[in-house]
Amino acid sequence: MTSLFLAVSFALAAVAQQPPHLAREVESGLELIRSGDALADSGKVNEAQIRYHEAMERILPSVRGLALKHPVKRDETPREQLGKVLVDEWEQDVSPEKFRRDDATWKTLGLIPPEFDLKGAYVKLLTEEVAAFYDPKTKTMHLIREPEDEPAADGKDKPLTKKDDKPPTLLELIMGPQPKFDKDGARIVIAHELTHALGDQHFDLDAMLDAVKVDDDAALALSALIEGDATLTMMAVAQQDWTGTQIVAMPAQGLSRLVRWFGTFLPMMGGTTARNSPPVMYQSLLFPYVNGLVFCAHLTNAGGWPALDAAYKNPPLSTEQILHPEKYAGPEADPPTAIDLGEIRTPEGWADLGRNCIGELTIRIMLARQGGNQAAAGWDGDTLAVFAGKDDPKRLGMVWLSTWDTEADADQFADALQKYWMPTDEPAALVQQGAAPTTRTITGGFVTTTGKDVLVVRGFDGPVAKAVAEDVMKNHKKREKTFPKANPPRPVGA
Repeated sequence: MTSLFLAVSFALAAVAQQPPHLAREVESGLELIRSGDALADSGKVNEAQIRYHEAMERILPSVRGLALKHPVKRDETPREQLGKVLVDEWEQDVSPEKFRRDDATWKTLGLIPPEFDLKGAYVKLLTEEVAAFYDPKTKTMHLIREPEDEPAADGKDKPLTKKDDKPPTLLELIMGPQPKFDKDGARIVIAHELTHALGDQHFDLDAMLDAVKVDDDAALALSALIEGDATLTMMAVAQQDWTGTQIVAMPAQGLSRLVRWFGTFLPMMGGTTARNSPPVMYQSLLFPYVNGLVFCAHLTNAGGWPALDAAYKNPPLSTEQILHPEKYAGPEADPPTAIDLGEIRTPEGWADLGRNCIGELTIRIMLARQGGNQAAAGWDGDTLAVFAGKDDPKRLGMVWLSTWDTEADADQFADALQKYWMPTDEPAALVQQGAAPTTRTITGGFVTTTGKDVLVVRGFDGPVAKAVAEDVMKNHKKREKTFPKANPPRPVGA
């Protein structure tokens, strides 16, 4: 009790040092939290959530250092209907063409089994593990309307807050339903989602996310910035850091060590559906929150909240920069290389499904049993083109060109790929080795290294594979990757 009293006292003392208008807003927000808690304890959980929403609109500008330009539109949707809302929005956002490309990409890389129902897995995840969320397309905060318990027989309302249950995990708080209404969890989830609304009002998150739709690696990096920001702000709210001054000083290295420590126990995090998903789904889901948090802490350690604001105007471009924050800015900055494969003559009988960037994170996941962290560490850029048979859409072909920091990194990656795609009872083979490009055989194709570049061709017969490889090596172009100019990040109204 003494430690709690001291924590609250220190937090209120910090609030008192804020500009008067912010201090007044925080005090008003805290009063709304107390009102919401009382409503929750009396069983009126839906009214409590509205109070928490109103409270966080007053408190977050003080914590995050960004003014709320206008109140956030709010919607209350019954839990049993919210899953459908999420699925409908996901289907509107992900075109059939993009989904087909992504599904084929993961399958041709061996990240999910050939018969895996990826759409069904996404729908199950969206409908089973649902919490309040902010939608940047509609600028709406969706609160979940929960069924409310009836008053007890003695005339007193039954408390709905959790007492003896195991504390929810990070992903369960943000994405998953709880067996009973959790006041603390509801407050910090609403704080997390309203941080997105705050960022959207200042930086137009919808336009930024739309700009990287065709580049999964850049999209994951941007999501890490957005979710890391919201998670850091959420943590400030959870520890009653109403001025946001304590959380920005929390050492990123400490968070990084914590992430590495519980990496072994990742299957314990998140809800059942998330935990039972293929590693590429689960780890891609977890990455923006966990690694994004560490990345954002690196920025705030150096420059406070303004450093995060600056990152929205100069976003990270790769998961490499999230995994290694020193590569994002400063003397060790390493902007990724964009690779344009150029014109590839689509083989007869094949359909070109599109291009994508795979990136360091997904390569780590893919090559986990072949020393993925080391094999992916020298990544500098890549582009993969995926094809499907016109007569047999399940027949997939791929052309994947990547470039690496050093020739040794390229060789290490190629060796790992050969182990990944070569059956254990089939001897590894070097078709060609020497000063000229080195070619390694793999099941269904080959891997060729030329200096710092690695080319993978799989799924085609010999003459077609050779022609496709020649097209790529002849026509590809490289440049330093930049944020797409079609929808550049910008402050709203600028």
